[in-house]
Amino acid sequence: APVVTPPANVTAEATSAVGALVIYAAATATDAVGVTDLTYSRESGTTFPLGTTIVTVTAKDAANNSGTATFTVTVEDTTAPVVPPPIDLTVEATSAVGALVIYAAATATDAVGVTNLTYSRESGTAFPLGTTIVTVTAKDAANNSGTATFTVTVADTTAPVVTPPADLTVEATSAAGAMVTYAAATATDIVGVTDLRYSRASGTTFPLGATTVTVSAKDAAHNSGTASFTVTVTSLTPLQSWREQHFGTVANADDAADAADPNDNGITNLVEYALGGDPLGGTTGTAILPQLGRSADDASQISFARCVNHTDLTLTVQAADSPAGPWTDLAQSTAGAPFVVLAPGAAAPETGTGDTRNVTVSDLYPVTDPAHPRRFMKLQITNVGEN
Repeated sequence: APVVTPPANVTAEATSAVGALVIYAAATATDAVGVTDLTYSRESGTTFPLGTTIVTVTAKDAANNSGTATFTVTVEDTTAPVVPPPIDLTVEATSAVGALVIYAAATATDAVGVTNLTYSRESGTAFPLGTTIVTVTAKDAANNSGTATFTVTVADTTAPVVTPPADLTVEATSAAGAMVTYAAATATDIVGVTDLRYSRASGTTFPLGATTVTVSAKDAAHNSGTASFTVTVTSLTPLQSWREQHFGTVANADDAADAADPNDNGITNLVEYALGGDPLGGTTGTAILPQLGRSADDASQISFARCVNHTDLTLTVQAADSPAGPWTDLAQSTAGAPFVVLAPGAAAPETGTGDTRNVTVSDLYPVTDPAHPRRFMKLQITNVGEN
Protein backbone atom coordinates (compact mmCIF):
# COMPACT_ATOMS: atom_id res chain seq x y z
CA ALA A 1 0.00 0.00 0.00
CA PRO A 2 1.08 3.63 -0.45
CA VAL A 3 2.61 5.34 2.54
CA VAL A 4 0.62 8.48 3.45
CA THR A 5 2.12 11.45 5.29
CA PRO A 6 -0.73 13.62 6.62
CA PRO A 7 -0.45 17.36 7.21
CA ALA A 8 0.06 18.64 10.73
CA ASN A 9 -2.92 18.88 13.01
CA VAL A 10 -4.77 22.20 12.59
CA THR A 11 -6.39 24.43 15.20
CA ALA A 12 -8.66 27.24 13.97
CA GLU A 13 -10.71 29.91 15.69
CA ALA A 14 -14.48 29.65 15.26
CA THR A 15 -15.96 32.38 13.14
CA SER A 16 -19.62 31.57 13.86
CA ALA A 17 -21.76 29.22 15.83
CA VAL A 18 -21.43 26.77 12.91
CA GLY A 19 -17.67 26.61 13.24
CA ALA A 20 -15.08 27.89 10.79
CA LEU A 21 -13.95 27.48 7.18
CA VAL A 22 -10.57 25.67 7.42
CA ILE A 23 -7.87 25.37 4.79
CA TYR A 24 -5.21 22.83 5.64
CA ALA A 25 -1.99 21.75 3.84
CA ALA A 26 -2.04 18.86 1.40
CA ALA A 27 -0.98 15.36 2.48
CA THR A 28 1.70 13.39 0.61
CA ALA A 29 1.86 9.73 -0.33
CA THR A 30 4.60 7.47 -1.77
CA ASP A 31 4.32 4.11 -3.52
CA ALA A 32 6.83 1.92 -5.45
CA VAL A 33 4.43 1.61 -8.35
CA GLY A 34 2.88 5.08 -7.99
CA VAL A 35 -0.09 6.74 -6.29
CA THR A 36 -3.11 6.95 -8.46
CA ASP A 37 -5.57 8.59 -6.04
CA LEU A 38 -5.38 10.80 -2.89
CA THR A 39 -8.62 11.66 -1.09
CA TYR A 40 -9.70 13.31 2.19
CA SER A 41 -12.67 12.44 4.40
CA ARG A 42 -13.32 16.22 4.79
CA GLU A 43 -12.03 18.61 2.19
CA SER A 44 -9.85 21.62 2.87
CA GLY A 45 -11.66 24.92 2.38
CA THR A 46 -14.91 23.64 3.82
CA THR A 47 -16.63 24.45 7.10
CA PHE A 48 -15.56 22.46 10.08
CA PRO A 49 -17.79 22.33 13.13
CA LEU A 50 -16.83 23.43 16.64
CA GLY A 51 -14.74 20.77 18.31
CA THR A 52 -12.24 18.27 16.88
CA THR A 53 -12.75 16.59 13.54
CA ILE A 54 -10.56 13.64 12.44
CA VAL A 55 -9.66 13.89 8.77
CA THR A 56 -8.62 10.63 7.08
CA VAL A 57 -6.32 10.77 4.05
CA THR A 58 -6.54 7.77 1.69
CA ALA A 59 -3.97 7.01 -1.05
CA LYS A 60 -4.39 4.28 -3.69
CA ASP A 61 -2.02 2.84 -6.27
CA ALA A 62 -2.66 1.15 -9.63
CA ALA A 63 -3.03 -2.23 -7.95
CA ASN A 64 -5.78 -0.70 -5.80
CA ASN A 65 -3.75 -0.98 -2.68
CA SER A 66 -4.87 1.64 -0.11
CA GLY A 67 -2.84 3.48 2.52
CA THR A 68 -4.33 5.87 5.10
CA ALA A 69 -3.27 8.41 7.67
CA THR A 70 -5.20 10.85 9.86
CA PHE A 71 -4.82 14.32 11.29
CA THR A 72 -7.18 16.51 13.32
CA VAL A 73 -8.83 19.84 12.69
CA THR A 74 -9.90 21.51 15.91
CA VAL A 75 -12.27 24.51 15.73
CA GLU A 76 -12.35 26.26 19.06
CA ASP A 77 -13.89 29.39 20.56
CA THR A 78 -11.36 31.31 22.65
CA THR A 79 -12.60 34.84 21.91
CA ALA A 80 -14.57 36.57 24.71
CA PRO A 81 -17.78 38.43 23.93
CA VAL A 82 -17.38 42.16 23.29
CA VAL A 83 -19.47 44.33 25.67
CA PRO A 84 -19.83 48.01 24.70
CA PRO A 85 -20.01 49.94 28.01
CA PRO A 86 -23.35 51.60 28.72
CA ILE A 87 -23.46 55.37 29.30
CA ASP A 88 -22.71 56.59 32.83
CA LEU A 89 -25.84 57.76 34.66
CA THR A 90 -26.52 60.47 37.27
CA VAL A 91 -29.83 60.59 39.14
CA GLU A 92 -31.24 62.67 41.99
CA ALA A 93 -31.54 61.10 45.42
CA THR A 94 -35.08 60.48 46.61
CA SER A 95 -34.27 59.59 50.23
CA ALA A 96 -31.40 59.21 52.65
CA VAL A 97 -30.99 55.66 51.29
CA GLY A 98 -30.37 56.90 47.76
CA ALA A 99 -32.65 56.32 44.76
CA LEU A 100 -34.27 53.55 42.74
CA VAL A 101 -32.43 53.57 39.40
CA ILE A 102 -33.53 52.11 36.09
CA TYR A 103 -30.81 52.04 33.46
CA ALA A 104 -30.79 50.91 29.81
CA ALA A 105 -29.83 47.30 29.02
CA ALA A 106 -26.29 46.57 27.88
CA THR A 107 -25.50 44.77 24.64
CA ALA A 108 -22.84 42.14 23.82
CA THR A 109 -21.60 40.53 20.61
CA ASP A 110 -19.78 37.22 20.08
CA ALA A 111 -18.92 35.19 16.98
CA VAL A 112 -20.42 32.07 18.48
CA GLY A 113 -23.20 33.78 20.41
CA VAL A 114 -23.80 35.24 23.89
CA THR A 115 -25.39 32.78 26.27
CA ASN A 116 -25.55 34.92 29.44
CA LEU A 117 -25.53 38.64 30.31
CA THR A 118 -25.42 39.68 33.99
CA TYR A 119 -25.00 42.89 36.04
CA SER A 120 -23.23 43.36 39.36
CA ARG A 121 -26.19 45.56 40.42
CA GLU A 122 -29.55 45.17 38.77
CA SER A 123 -31.57 47.91 37.13
CA GLY A 124 -34.68 48.88 39.11
CA THR A 125 -33.00 48.44 42.49
CA ALA A 126 -31.96 51.04 45.09
CA PHE A 127 -28.55 52.60 44.58
CA PRO A 128 -26.87 54.38 47.50
CA LEU A 129 -25.77 58.00 47.58
CA GLY A 130 -22.48 58.45 45.75
CA THR A 131 -21.02 56.61 42.76
CA THR A 132 -21.54 52.89 42.21
CA ILE A 133 -19.57 50.97 39.55
CA VAL A 134 -21.78 48.47 37.72
CA THR A 135 -19.99 45.61 35.94
CA VAL A 136 -21.65 43.94 32.95
CA THR A 137 -20.50 40.38 32.26
CA ALA A 138 -21.27 38.49 29.02
CA LYS A 139 -20.49 34.79 28.49
CA ASP A 140 -20.60 32.54 25.43
CA ALA A 141 -21.09 28.78 25.12
CA ALA A 142 -17.37 28.19 25.57
CA ASN A 143 -17.56 30.05 28.88
CA ASN A 144 -15.44 32.90 27.60
CA SER A 145 -16.26 36.08 29.57
CA GLY A 146 -16.23 39.70 28.43
CA THR A 147 -16.89 42.64 30.76
CA ALA A 148 -17.54 46.36 30.72
CA THR A 149 -18.32 48.87 33.44
CA PHE A 150 -20.35 52.03 33.84
CA THR A 151 -21.15 54.25 36.83
CA VAL A 152 -24.43 55.17 38.47
CA THR A 153 -24.11 58.33 40.57
CA VAL A 154 -26.87 59.18 43.02
CA ALA A 155 -26.46 62.86 43.86
CA ASP A 156 -28.24 65.16 46.29
CA THR A 157 -28.49 68.59 44.66
CA THR A 158 -31.81 69.65 46.19
CA ALA A 159 -31.63 72.24 48.98
CA PRO A 160 -33.65 71.88 52.19
CA VAL A 161 -36.98 73.74 52.34
CA VAL A 162 -37.07 76.10 55.32
CA THR A 163 -40.29 77.23 57.01
CA PRO A 164 -39.55 80.27 59.22
CA PRO A 165 -41.60 81.28 62.24
CA ALA A 166 -44.16 84.06 61.85
CA ASP A 167 -43.06 87.69 61.91
CA LEU A 168 -42.98 89.03 65.45
CA THR A 169 -43.61 92.47 66.99
CA VAL A 170 -42.62 93.18 70.59
CA GLU A 171 -42.43 96.28 72.74
CA ALA A 172 -39.04 97.66 73.68
CA THR A 173 -37.94 97.13 77.27
CA SER A 174 -35.10 99.64 77.12
CA ALA A 175 -33.42 102.06 74.76
CA ALA A 176 -31.32 99.10 73.58
CA GLY A 177 -34.44 97.25 72.40
CA ALA A 178 -35.81 94.04 73.89
CA MET A 179 -34.81 90.47 74.55
CA VAL A 180 -36.86 88.42 72.07
CA THR A 181 -37.64 84.72 72.16
CA TYR A 182 -39.14 83.42 68.93
CA ALA A 183 -40.49 80.03 67.83
CA ALA A 184 -38.15 77.59 66.13
CA ALA A 185 -38.05 77.29 62.34
CA THR A 186 -38.50 73.93 60.61
CA ALA A 187 -36.69 72.49 57.61
CA THR A 188 -37.34 69.43 55.45
CA ASP A 189 -35.01 67.63 53.06
CA ILE A 190 -35.31 64.28 51.27
CA VAL A 191 -31.89 63.22 52.53
CA GLY A 192 -32.06 64.92 55.93
CA VAL A 193 -31.17 68.28 57.50
CA THR A 194 -27.79 68.31 59.23
CA ASP A 195 -27.62 71.95 60.33
CA LEU A 196 -30.14 74.73 61.12
CA ARG A 197 -28.90 78.20 62.00
CA TYR A 198 -30.26 81.69 62.61
CA SER A 199 -28.57 84.98 61.76
CA ARG A 200 -29.74 86.28 65.15
CA ALA A 201 -30.40 83.85 67.97
CA SER A 202 -33.63 83.61 69.91
CA GLY A 203 -33.35 84.85 73.49
CA THR A 204 -30.96 87.69 72.59
CA THR A 205 -31.48 91.45 72.54
CA PHE A 206 -32.95 92.87 69.35
CA PRO A 207 -32.54 96.59 68.65
CA LEU A 208 -35.33 99.07 68.10
CA GLY A 209 -36.92 98.77 64.67
CA ALA A 210 -37.21 95.84 62.26
CA THR A 211 -34.55 93.11 62.18
CA THR A 212 -34.55 90.48 59.45
CA VAL A 213 -33.60 87.06 60.77
CA THR A 214 -32.32 84.61 58.15
CA VAL A 215 -32.71 80.89 58.79
CA SER A 216 -30.22 78.65 56.96
CA ALA A 217 -30.55 74.87 56.67
CA LYS A 218 -27.94 72.48 55.24
CA ASP A 219 -28.04 68.81 54.33
CA ALA A 220 -25.23 66.25 54.23
CA ALA A 221 -24.37 67.28 50.65
CA HIS A 222 -23.93 70.90 51.82
CA ASN A 223 -26.94 72.14 49.87
CA SER A 224 -28.28 75.27 51.58
CA GLY A 225 -31.86 76.50 51.84
CA THR A 226 -32.83 79.81 53.45
CA ALA A 227 -35.90 81.70 54.58
CA SER A 228 -36.36 84.84 56.66
CA PHE A 229 -38.75 86.47 59.06
CA THR A 230 -38.88 89.87 60.75
CA VAL A 231 -38.64 90.80 64.42
CA THR A 232 -39.88 94.35 65.03
CA VAL A 233 -39.13 96.02 68.34
CA THR A 234 -41.40 99.02 68.74
CA SER A 235 -39.78 102.25 69.90
CA LEU A 236 -40.14 103.41 73.46
CA THR A 237 -42.91 105.85 74.10
CA PRO A 238 -41.85 109.18 75.64
CA LEU A 239 -43.18 107.98 79.01
CA GLN A 240 -41.21 104.70 78.79
CA SER A 241 -38.04 106.65 77.96
CA TRP A 242 -38.73 108.91 80.96
CA ARG A 243 -39.16 105.90 83.25
CA GLU A 244 -35.93 104.32 81.97
CA GLN A 245 -34.08 107.62 82.48
CA HIS A 246 -35.19 107.94 86.10
CA PHE A 247 -35.80 104.36 87.22
CA GLY A 248 -33.87 102.13 84.81
CA THR A 249 -37.05 100.39 83.64
CA VAL A 250 -39.83 101.00 81.15
CA ALA A 251 -42.42 99.05 83.12
CA ASN A 252 -45.36 100.83 84.74
CA ALA A 253 -44.64 99.14 88.05
CA ASP A 254 -43.15 99.65 91.52
CA ASP A 255 -41.37 103.00 91.94
CA ALA A 256 -41.79 103.66 88.19
CA ALA A 257 -45.58 103.23 88.31
CA ASP A 258 -47.71 106.16 87.18
CA ALA A 259 -49.40 106.36 90.58
CA ALA A 260 -46.18 105.93 92.63
CA ASP A 261 -44.58 108.76 94.61
CA PRO A 262 -40.99 107.56 95.23
CA ASN A 263 -39.78 110.90 96.69
CA ASP A 264 -42.84 111.29 98.99
CA ASN A 265 -43.63 114.81 97.88
CA GLY A 266 -47.31 114.09 97.36
CA ILE A 267 -47.02 114.26 93.56
CA THR A 268 -47.37 111.05 91.56
CA ASN A 269 -45.00 110.06 88.75
CA LEU A 270 -47.55 110.73 86.00
CA VAL A 271 -48.02 114.32 87.21
CA GLU A 272 -44.25 114.79 87.54
CA TYR A 273 -43.87 113.51 83.97
CA ALA A 274 -46.65 115.65 82.48
CA LEU A 275 -45.67 118.89 84.21
CA GLY A 276 -41.87 118.62 84.14
CA GLY A 277 -41.17 117.55 87.72
CA ASP A 278 -38.35 115.40 89.06
CA PRO A 279 -39.69 112.15 90.53
CA LEU A 280 -36.51 111.62 92.54
CA GLY A 281 -35.74 115.23 93.44
CA GLY A 282 -36.56 115.82 97.10
CA THR A 283 -39.94 116.43 98.73
CA THR A 284 -40.76 120.02 97.74
CA GLY A 285 -42.23 119.56 94.32
CA THR A 286 -45.42 121.55 94.86
CA ALA A 287 -44.15 124.28 92.52
CA ILE A 288 -45.02 122.09 89.52
CA LEU A 289 -48.65 121.61 90.59
CA PRO A 290 -51.42 123.58 88.82
CA GLN A 291 -52.28 126.89 90.51
CA LEU A 292 -55.85 128.04 90.96
CA GLY A 293 -56.88 131.70 90.76
CA ARG A 294 -59.36 134.23 89.48
CA SER A 295 -59.19 136.61 86.56
CA ALA A 296 -59.87 140.30 86.61
CA ASP A 297 -63.39 139.64 85.42
CA ASP A 298 -63.93 137.12 88.21
CA ALA A 299 -63.47 134.04 86.03
CA SER A 300 -62.00 130.89 87.61
CA GLN A 301 -58.53 130.01 86.29
CA ILE A 302 -56.05 127.17 86.48
CA SER A 303 -52.44 127.67 85.43
CA PHE A 304 -49.64 125.16 84.87
CA ALA A 305 -46.68 124.33 82.63
CA ARG A 306 -46.93 121.28 80.37
CA CYS A 307 -44.30 119.37 78.39
CA VAL A 308 -45.27 119.46 74.71
CA ASN A 309 -43.20 116.41 73.67
CA HIS A 310 -45.23 114.02 75.82
CA THR A 311 -47.29 112.65 72.98
CA ASP A 312 -48.64 109.70 75.00
CA LEU A 313 -50.77 111.90 77.31
CA THR A 314 -54.14 113.59 77.15
CA LEU A 315 -54.53 116.60 79.44
CA THR A 316 -58.08 117.76 80.18
CA VAL A 317 -59.09 120.81 82.26
CA GLN A 318 -62.48 120.38 83.96
CA ALA A 319 -64.75 122.59 86.11
CA ALA A 320 -67.64 121.94 88.47
CA ASP A 321 -69.96 123.69 90.94
CA SER A 322 -68.91 121.32 93.72
CA PRO A 323 -66.23 118.72 94.34
CA ALA A 324 -68.84 116.06 93.69
CA GLY A 325 -69.41 117.32 90.16
CA PRO A 326 -70.73 116.94 87.61
CA TRP A 327 -67.52 118.01 85.86
CA THR A 328 -67.50 119.87 82.56
CA ASP A 329 -64.59 119.53 80.12
CA LEU A 330 -63.33 123.03 79.37
CA ALA A 331 -60.22 122.41 77.26
CA GLN A 332 -58.08 119.48 76.18
CA SER A 333 -54.61 118.75 74.79
CA THR A 334 -54.03 115.43 73.01
CA ALA A 335 -50.66 113.97 71.96
CA GLY A 336 -48.78 117.14 72.85
CA ALA A 337 -50.93 119.42 70.67
CA PRO A 338 -52.13 122.84 71.95
CA PHE A 339 -55.23 122.94 74.11
CA VAL A 340 -58.56 123.01 72.30
CA VAL A 341 -61.55 124.70 73.96
CA LEU A 342 -64.39 122.25 74.54
CA ALA A 343 -67.04 124.30 76.39
CA PRO A 344 -68.69 127.73 75.87
CA GLY A 345 -67.14 130.47 77.92
CA ALA A 346 -63.76 128.75 78.23
CA ALA A 347 -60.38 130.06 77.11
CA ALA A 348 -57.06 128.22 76.93
CA PRO A 349 -54.16 130.48 75.93
CA GLU A 350 -50.58 129.09 75.90
CA THR A 351 -47.30 130.94 76.02
CA GLY A 352 -43.66 129.93 75.78
CA THR A 353 -41.38 128.13 73.35
CA GLY A 354 -39.30 124.96 73.33
CA ASP A 355 -40.42 121.82 75.13
CA THR A 356 -42.53 123.62 77.77
CA ARG A 357 -45.69 125.68 77.43
CA ASN A 358 -47.33 127.83 80.10
CA VAL A 359 -51.08 127.24 80.04
CA THR A 360 -53.90 129.22 81.66
CA VAL A 361 -57.43 127.91 81.22
CA SER A 362 -60.24 130.28 82.24
CA ASP A 363 -63.89 129.49 82.81
CA LEU A 364 -66.00 132.58 82.00
CA TYR A 365 -69.32 130.78 82.20
CA PRO A 366 -70.04 131.56 85.91
CA VAL A 367 -69.65 135.28 85.12
CA THR A 368 -72.46 135.14 82.58
CA ASP A 369 -74.58 132.74 84.65
CA PRO A 370 -74.17 133.48 88.38
CA ALA A 371 -76.60 130.68 89.15
CA HIS A 372 -73.83 128.26 88.29
CA PRO A 373 -70.77 129.61 90.08
CA ARG A 374 -68.24 126.97 88.96
CA ARG A 375 -65.45 127.49 91.45
CA PHE A 376 -63.85 124.04 91.33
CA MET A 377 -61.30 123.21 88.63
CA LYS A 378 -58.97 120.28 88.04
CA LEU A 379 -56.42 119.00 85.56
CA GLN A 380 -56.98 115.39 84.54
CA ILE A 381 -53.89 113.57 83.13
CA THR A 382 -54.50 110.37 81.16
CA ASN A 383 -51.78 107.92 80.09
CA VAL A 384 -53.16 107.17 76.61
CA GLY A 385 -50.16 105.11 75.49
CA GLU A 386 -50.82 102.48 78.14
CA ASN A 387 -54.58 103.00 78.49
